[in-house]
Amino acid sequence: MNIYKLSNYIPNISKYKTIGILGGSFDPPHLSHTLMAIYMLLLKNIDELWIIPCFNHAFGKKLSSFSVRINMCKLAFSYFGDQIKIVSIEKYLSCPNYTVRTLELIKKINSEIKIFFAIGSDSLQKIHKWRDFRLLRKLCTLIVFLRIGFPMENISYNLVINKIENYILPNISSSAIRNMCNITDEYNIKNNLKFILDNKVLKFIKKYKIYYN
Repeated sequence: MNIYKLSNYIPNISKYKTIGILGGSFDPPHLSHTLMAIYMLLLKNIDELWIIPCFNHAFGKKLSSFSVRINMCKLAFSYFGDQIKIVSIEKYLSCPNYTVRTLELIKKINSEIKIFFAIGSDSLQKIHKWRDFRLLRKLCTLIVFLRIGFPMENISYNLVINKIENYILPNISSSAIRNMCNITDEYNIKNNLKFILDNKVLKFIKKYKIYYN
């Protein structure tokens, strides 16, 4: 798909603006994702925050359908109004796709925007495994939030990194959430998940039995 057509799948934003990007599987979106969004809006002078779910996992992990994850993101971030946009551009990119390629395409569509890309300290520890990760230096500033259990290591790889250590992310595992949904005890499910999932997301998961075997 050419750049002109791809431009239809990202929000229209004028030149010289600053956007934050939070990418990931969002399978499901949970409290840590919400906190990262809040921290980005509070700490960085951004005009918009884009939530960009991946279509396929770069490391081959099995994911729920893209439409399910998009709908869960819309629910999870619905309270933020126009400050946050759910962006489905990766659905229209050839597979496998990688973060660098998505950012390159966004910059080709609008070369004058500035990008802050948010990750947790767990992702920073593994960033050397990302495809062409050194190219991130030309594309964005990495905003790294400390996640409990993953120390903020002295890693740079000559990337542009802004480490945020005073706003901490809980160590929440998406796979653990999915496993909890298989528990048959309804009371146990509700009381384990209500603190880490938005209530609308939890109702959606239960209604459509997203993670129920």
